[in-house]
Amino acid sequence: MYRCTFTGAVPDAGYSFAMEIADTANENPSLFVAAHGAGSADVWAAFPGEPDWMYMGYWAKTTSNCLLPEGPESPDAQANLGQDAWEICIH
Repeated sequence: MYRCTFTGAVPDAGYSFAMEIADTANENPSLFVAAHGAGSADVWAAFPGEPDWMYMGYWAKTTSNCLLPEGPESPDAQANLGQDAWEICIH
């Protein structure tokens, strides 16, 4: 868990809203979430010192404020997720 900032973004066609979640200390990944609606989103991550966003796949809502990867993911997303356990919870 870490402190972060939220910046709204103009969603691309097909998304209801988009936002960037950034670590205020720039030590943890930043996330870009493009939501399809209230229960699912496409997620990208950018790691400190890395210039590019990596697609992390399609994620689904698990509780009122958490998202988890929802398989099956594309080969690129599977490679980017690796063996790590990923979850986004906003409190």
